[in-house]
Amino acid sequence: MIVLFLGGTRSGKSRLAKNFVESTSIYPRTVIATAIPEGDEEFQQRIERHKKERDITWGLIEQPFYIYDALSAIKEGIVLVDSIDCWVSNHLIRADSVGPVASFNACDGIKFEMEKQLQGMMELSRERNISVVFVSAEAGLSVVPDNRLARYFVDILGSLNQLIAANADNAYLCVAGKSIKL
Repeated sequence: MIVLFLGGTRSGKSRLAKNFVESTSIYPRTVIATAIPEGDEEFQQRIERHKKERDITWGLIEQPFYIYDALSAIKEGIVLVDSIDCWVSNHLIRADSVGPVASFNACDGIKFEMEKQLQGMMELSRERNISVVFVSAEAGLSVVPDNRLARYFVDILGSLNQLIAANADNAYLCVAGKSIKL
Protein backbone atom coordinates (compact mmCIF):
# COMPACT_ATOMS: atom_id res chain seq x y z
CA MET A 1 0.00 0.00 0.00
CA ILE A 2 1.30 3.44 -0.97
CA VAL A 3 -0.40 6.51 0.47
CA LEU A 4 0.30 10.23 0.04
CA PHE A 5 -0.67 13.03 2.43
CA LEU A 6 -0.26 16.47 0.82
CA GLY A 7 -0.88 19.83 2.41
CA GLY A 8 0.35 23.31 3.05
CA THR A 9 2.39 24.52 5.98
CA ARG A 10 0.71 23.70 9.31
CA SER A 11 -2.12 21.88 7.53
CA GLY A 12 -1.94 18.88 9.86
CA LYS A 13 -0.54 16.52 7.22
CA SER A 14 2.08 14.90 9.49
CA ARG A 15 -0.43 14.32 12.29
CA LEU A 16 -3.03 12.96 9.86
CA ALA A 17 -0.47 10.62 8.28
CA LYS A 18 0.67 9.39 11.71
CA ASN A 19 -2.94 8.79 12.73
CA PHE A 20 -3.53 6.90 9.48
CA VAL A 21 -0.56 4.62 10.18
CA GLU A 22 -1.76 4.05 13.74
CA SER A 23 -5.25 3.18 12.48
CA THR A 24 -3.80 0.15 10.69
CA SER A 25 -2.91 -3.11 12.37
CA ILE A 26 0.44 -3.18 10.57
CA TYR A 27 3.67 -3.57 12.56
CA PRO A 28 6.47 -2.73 12.87
CA ARG A 29 6.04 1.03 12.34
CA THR A 30 9.00 3.09 11.22
CA VAL A 31 9.49 6.77 10.45
CA ILE A 32 12.04 7.84 7.89
CA ALA A 33 12.64 11.44 8.94
CA THR A 34 14.28 13.66 6.33
CA ALA A 35 14.73 16.92 8.25
CA ILE A 36 18.12 18.49 8.99
CA PRO A 37 17.58 20.70 12.04
CA GLU A 38 21.19 21.83 12.51
CA GLY A 39 21.42 25.47 13.49
CA ASP A 40 17.65 26.03 13.65
CA GLU A 41 16.37 25.85 17.22
CA GLU A 42 12.70 26.36 16.30
CA PHE A 43 12.84 23.58 13.71
CA GLN A 44 14.56 21.30 16.23
CA GLN A 45 11.66 21.94 18.62
CA ARG A 46 9.17 20.92 15.92
CA ILE A 47 11.10 17.69 15.36
CA GLU A 48 11.15 16.95 19.09
CA ARG A 49 7.38 17.52 19.25
CA HIS A 50 6.87 15.03 16.39
CA LYS A 51 9.02 12.48 18.22
CA LYS A 52 7.01 12.89 21.43
CA GLU A 53 3.75 12.37 19.53
CA ARG A 54 4.85 8.86 18.55
CA ASP A 55 4.81 6.08 21.12
CA ILE A 56 7.52 3.48 21.71
CA THR A 57 6.16 1.15 19.03
CA TRP A 58 7.68 3.44 16.38
CA GLY A 59 11.17 2.97 15.00
CA LEU A 60 13.09 5.96 13.64
CA ILE A 61 15.56 6.31 10.79
CA GLU A 62 16.91 9.82 10.27
CA GLN A 63 17.99 10.06 6.64
CA PRO A 64 18.10 13.47 4.92
CA PHE A 65 19.36 12.27 1.51
CA TYR A 66 19.15 8.53 0.82
CA ILE A 67 15.60 7.52 1.63
CA TYR A 68 15.68 4.55 -0.76
CA ASP A 69 18.59 3.12 1.22
CA ALA A 70 16.67 3.69 4.45
CA LEU A 71 13.66 1.77 3.11
CA SER A 72 15.94 -0.99 1.79
CA ALA A 73 16.96 -1.76 5.38
CA ILE A 74 13.33 -2.40 6.34
CA LYS A 75 11.99 -5.89 5.73
CA GLU A 76 8.34 -5.56 6.79
CA GLY A 77 5.69 -3.33 8.27
CA ILE A 78 4.59 0.21 7.54
CA VAL A 79 6.85 3.20 6.94
CA LEU A 80 6.03 6.88 7.30
CA VAL A 81 8.30 9.11 5.17
CA ASP A 82 8.14 12.63 6.64
CA SER A 83 8.72 14.62 4.51
CA ILE A 84 9.36 14.79 0.79
CA ASP A 85 9.55 18.60 0.86
CA CYS A 86 12.36 18.57 3.46
CA TRP A 87 14.13 15.93 1.37
CA VAL A 88 13.94 18.14 -1.75
CA SER A 89 15.13 21.14 0.24
CA ASN A 90 18.10 19.17 1.60
CA HIS A 91 19.21 18.19 -1.91
CA LEU A 92 18.87 21.69 -3.33
CA ILE A 93 20.65 23.36 -0.41
CA ARG A 94 23.49 20.83 -0.61
CA ALA A 95 23.83 21.29 -4.38
CA ASP A 96 23.67 25.08 -4.09
CA SER A 97 26.33 25.11 -1.36
CA VAL A 98 28.78 23.46 -3.77
CA GLY A 99 28.02 26.06 -6.41
CA PRO A 100 24.86 27.88 -7.44
CA VAL A 101 22.29 25.62 -9.05
CA ALA A 102 22.40 27.87 -12.05
CA SER A 103 20.24 26.15 -14.61
CA PHE A 104 17.22 24.02 -15.16
CA ASN A 105 19.60 21.36 -16.52
CA ALA A 106 21.26 21.09 -13.09
CA CYS A 107 17.80 21.05 -11.52
CA ASP A 108 16.73 18.28 -13.88
CA GLY A 109 19.72 16.18 -12.80
CA ILE A 110 18.75 16.52 -9.15
CA LYS A 111 15.12 15.75 -9.97
CA PHE A 112 16.12 12.68 -12.00
CA GLU A 113 18.13 11.22 -9.10
CA MET A 114 15.29 11.86 -6.67
CA GLU A 115 12.73 10.31 -9.03
CA LYS A 116 14.94 7.19 -9.24
CA GLN A 117 14.95 6.90 -5.45
CA LEU A 118 11.17 7.34 -5.20
CA GLN A 119 10.47 4.92 -8.04
CA GLY A 120 12.75 2.40 -6.38
CA MET A 121 10.99 2.89 -3.05
CA MET A 122 7.58 2.28 -4.57
CA GLU A 123 8.81 -0.84 -6.39
CA LEU A 124 10.43 -2.12 -3.20
CA SER A 125 7.22 -1.42 -1.28
CA ARG A 126 5.25 -3.62 -3.63
CA GLU A 127 7.91 -6.37 -3.84
CA ARG A 128 8.23 -6.70 -0.06
CA ASN A 129 4.62 -5.85 0.75
CA ILE A 130 5.77 -2.92 2.90
CA SER A 131 3.24 -0.11 3.22
CA VAL A 132 4.70 3.36 2.67
CA VAL A 133 2.95 6.58 3.69
CA PHE A 134 4.51 9.73 2.24
CA VAL A 135 4.04 13.23 3.67
CA SER A 136 4.72 16.21 1.42
CA ALA A 137 3.94 19.88 1.08
CA GLU A 138 1.68 20.98 -1.74
CA ALA A 139 3.63 23.92 -3.12
CA GLY A 140 1.56 24.42 -6.26
CA LEU A 141 -1.20 26.49 -4.65
CA SER A 142 0.99 29.53 -4.17
CA VAL A 143 2.48 32.33 -6.22
CA VAL A 144 5.51 31.68 -8.39
CA PRO A 145 8.52 32.28 -6.12
CA ASP A 146 10.69 35.31 -6.76
CA ASN A 147 14.05 33.51 -6.65
CA ARG A 148 15.73 30.80 -8.64
CA LEU A 149 16.26 28.23 -5.88
CA ALA A 150 12.68 28.51 -4.64
CA ARG A 151 11.35 28.07 -8.20
CA TYR A 152 13.48 24.94 -8.61
CA PHE A 153 12.13 23.67 -5.28
CA VAL A 154 8.52 24.10 -6.40
CA ASP A 155 9.26 22.52 -9.80
CA ILE A 156 10.96 19.45 -8.34
CA LEU A 157 8.50 19.02 -5.48
CA GLY A 158 5.53 19.29 -7.83
CA SER A 159 7.00 16.61 -10.11
CA LEU A 160 7.79 14.27 -7.22
CA ASN A 161 4.33 14.73 -5.68
CA GLN A 162 2.78 13.85 -9.04
CA LEU A 163 4.99 10.74 -9.31
CA ILE A 164 3.94 9.53 -5.87
CA ALA A 165 0.26 10.34 -6.46
CA ALA A 166 0.29 8.47 -9.79
CA ASN A 167 1.55 5.34 -7.99
CA ALA A 168 -0.40 5.72 -4.75
CA ASP A 169 -3.31 3.57 -3.74
CA ASN A 170 -4.72 6.59 -1.90
CA ALA A 171 -3.86 10.29 -1.76
CA TYR A 172 -5.21 12.92 0.61
CA LEU A 173 -5.15 16.71 0.54
CA CYS A 174 -4.85 18.14 4.07
CA VAL A 175 -6.27 21.53 5.01
CA ALA A 176 -6.92 22.91 8.51
CA GLY A 177 -6.34 19.54 10.16
CA LYS A 178 -8.79 17.70 7.90
CA SER A 179 -8.12 15.51 4.88
CA ILE A 180 -9.94 15.14 1.59
CA LYS A 181 -9.42 11.95 -0.40
CA LEU A 182 -8.22 12.75 -3.93
